[in-house]
Amino acid sequence: MLKRLYKENPYIGLLMIFSVLIIFMFLEMKNHRFQLVDYEVYYKAAHRVINGENLFRVEDGFYKYKYSPVAATYFIPFISFPLEISKIVFWILSAFIITSLIFINTSLAFFGKKYDSLIVNNITLLCGLFLAVHYMLDIHLGQVNFLIFTMYSLSVWLYIRRKDLLWPLVLAMSIFIKPFALIFIPYLVLKGKFKQIGLLITFLFLLAALPLFFYEIPDLTFQYKSWFYELVTELKNKQSLMSNSNHTIFSILARNNPVSFFEFGTTGTIVFQLLVLSGIISFVLWFVNKGKNTKNSEIADFALLTGMIPLLAFTDTNSFGAISMMLCLLLAHFCQMNRLEKVILISGVILTSFNIYDLWGARLFGIFKSMSFISFGTIILIVSLAIFRKQQKV
Repeated sequence: MLKRLYKENPYIGLLMIFSVLIIFMFLEMKNHRFQLVDYEVYYKAAHRVINGENLFRVEDGFYKYKYSPVAATYFIPFISFPLEISKIVFWILSAFIITSLIFINTSLAFFGKKYDSLIVNNITLLCGLFLAVHYMLDIHLGQVNFLIFTMYSLSVWLYIRRKDLLWPLVLAMSIFIKPFALIFIPYLVLKGKFKQIGLLITFLFLLAALPLFFYEIPDLTFQYKSWFYELVTELKNKQSLMSNSNHTIFSILARNNPVSFFEFGTTGTIVFQLLVLSGIISFVLWFVNKGKNTKNSEIADFALLTGMIPLLAFTDTNSFGAISMMLCLLLAHFCQMNRLEKVILISGVILTSFNIYDLWGARLFGIFKSMSFISFGTIILIVSLAIFRKQQKV
């Protein structure tokens, strides 16, 4: 019965992923690990915002709130529940969002194509398996990276369906959580989406005013200043090119070629980053131009830009869930690849998806992390996508 449903119903794979995430919640409870410590920060921030209180407090220490005042309003519905109950609600919602992320990305991968339910379920489960390392820690801690990447995928889904009022709104909402979506602005300019960019800016202003329901203008101004301070501080803390915790392309190039033997001063760092950035811009322009005659090429364009976020932004390995759109797109084309192309893709998948602490142990995991294997894996996936773009298949 289940085997027949798996072959005939393309949503069985999604149901299985959602079920695993719910089972994971019960296992967390059984093992006394159901804590969601980062979610508690958002929950506390929602209480503070409706009371017009300061969101950014030194006494919060490691669990200091670091997002925008607007993002705090997103969590207001959860404070209608006691904290422990709200954690369950948030986990179930998170499981739904992660499942939706895979559904949207799979839909994008097969957009405009005939598909077989068995193949869709296989791709869905493979995506769930290979992305598990990125989202299991997120859901365990109660973080929101998966929410941001779902918003990006939803924006692309709306973009290709010409829902020109909705996708700028979704992108605007995501920026107030983490401003990674700013990477899409140059692309939208290149595509001549000036009306939609105007809508995006309008939505940003409207959303920015949302906390005025709870704060006076001077108090809200102080909250935004505090948020910008947190952004700048976070950026400065991760600027060292030679740091093993820096997984950007700038750092791995600096640490793995002859220039790593030289000390980078402030000027040298800026020049080096500008040179690398120039190369990246040239590559993106080539990628976009190569797809101008390809149907629905925007999907691969957005997949590339989203996948590049953790290589450009100074962040932790959790943000490498950004590869999800690119990964689903590549897996959907796996059967069309030759042997070498399959080896390239599999290599990228291994480096990005099997960096699991419990699999390798503390010593090996520490080595793999310090060598930024996950960054090299992401670059390999980008190369795989570029090969398919050169062939004008995506």
